[in-house]
Amino acid sequence: MTKKKNPKRKLRSFMNPDSNFIRQDILKQKEKAVGGDQAMQSEEEDQFQHKSLIQKIKYQIEFYLGDSNLVKDNYLKEKLSKDPCFDLSGFLDFNRIKNIFSEAEANQMKDDDQIQASNEDRLKLIREALKPSKMLKLSKDGLKVKRRIPFKINQVDVQQMDESMIYVERFPSNINHENLCNIFKRAGKVRHVSLPKYKNSGKHKGFAFIEYAQKEDAQRAIQMFNNTIPEEFVNLNHPNYIQSENDLRSLNVLSKLEWNVKKKEIQEIKRELSLLMPHKTYVQKQTLEEAQAQEEKKMKDSDESVVIIYEEGSILKVKNLPDNILQKYQLAEQVRHFSEPTYVELRKTQKEGYIRFQSKQLADAFLEKISPKNIKEEELQNIQNAGNIFLKEGRDKVQITQLKSKELKDYVEQAKKEQVEYHEYLKRVKKFKNLKRRQKKADNKQHQKQQKEAKVQPDQATENQNKKNQKNVQKKS
Repeated sequence: MTKKKNPKRKLRSFMNPDSNFIRQDILKQKEKAVGGDQAMQSEEEDQFQHKSLIQKIKYQIEFYLGDSNLVKDNYLKEKLSKDPCFDLSGFLDFNRIKNIFSEAEANQMKDDDQIQASNEDRLKLIREALKPSKMLKLSKDGLKVKRRIPFKINQVDVQQMDESMIYVERFPSNINHENLCNIFKRAGKVRHVSLPKYKNSGKHKGFAFIEYAQKEDAQRAIQMFNNTIPEEFVNLNHPNYIQSENDLRSLNVLSKLEWNVKKKEIQEIKRELSLLMPHKTYVQKQTLEEAQAQEEKKMKDSDESVVIIYEEGSILKVKNLPDNILQKYQLAEQVRHFSEPTYVELRKTQKEGYIRFQSKQLADAFLEKISPKNIKEEELQNIQNAGNIFLKEGRDKVQITQLKSKELKDYVEQAKKEQVEYHEYLKRVKKFKNLKRRQKKADNKQHQKQQKEAKVQPDQATENQNKKNQKNVQKKS
């Protein structure tokens, strides 16, 4: 007799985890499902990248042809004044558009082979980006673009634009345009984010300008973000968390009008510092007329403020000084062996000096004392420095003359000028020290404040996260 096959045996072996029986068709279905999910994910990622690229291009070109840029951009202003339609191919030479395309192409690299899109492909993407624009309009052939409302500089309210713009600094060094836009759009509609960068390194300069649609939004942003650390910099669980490479500091947010005032103050401080440290600081270039006017003003001030009391014949000029006279005190010591001067001046490069006495009589008495006839042997023994330049041995080379008429006037004018410059230098030093002292105090206060905020804000973030977790547990239970 033939045994009957038990139909439940196959089912039992399939359900038994220790059984070697495996259904091939079920595994194939699972593999197909997994492969299909991966394909769907890759398609979704490609679509997302394409949409973000299109949005970046649209956003950037709308900024280029927007009022806030055309007010400053002379190149585009001249082009649009001649022809309101601008060639799309011209945008391919703009640095920011180049960077957008190069970043997108870098993300699509495969097998270490970088595929660069042709200019035609890039122009297609630009057309696709500008089609839905409400501000710009493409030409029929799709080669040019123009503004729907023509640009007229007389109709642009620059002050209103400045009121709707804010200045931001003290954010992390690894931040980008999108991060700033995501943070500051909480205060209102952001039109544009400007993040200036250095040409050589490509790193941003540490500050940004953010333009809002309305000035009320800009004021709200100042109230929301000034002297605060955004949650994106602190909360690790935030979807847009930005890991800072340097120490966190509270943001400094100002309106552009306030920033313009501070910029002028900083430029004045830089001018002062440049006179103290010309090799380190930047000096703003002056025109010839401005420099001449400044010098004339200084000369007038010097005539009024500086007074040099002198008598004709009371100032002596000493020529052909030896190389060992390097400081003016050395020359003064040489003079004091014979008489007490009121002031001694030394010019090393020209190897000459000037000796001032209170009166002509004292100057004449000094000249008589150093004459070879009047120098006695007893005086020679009393003088410690045997190599005195006014003695017999040194007098052969050194020449001494009394300043008179034109030569005297020229010297007095030059002395006044130098004295004014010296007093101004002392004022600058004093001002610089005061500025440093104030800056140090302000930095210490700011640092203490930041430390307190940095301690408080993470605690708040963790508390909020704990509350959310508790609520989720309660809902599940």
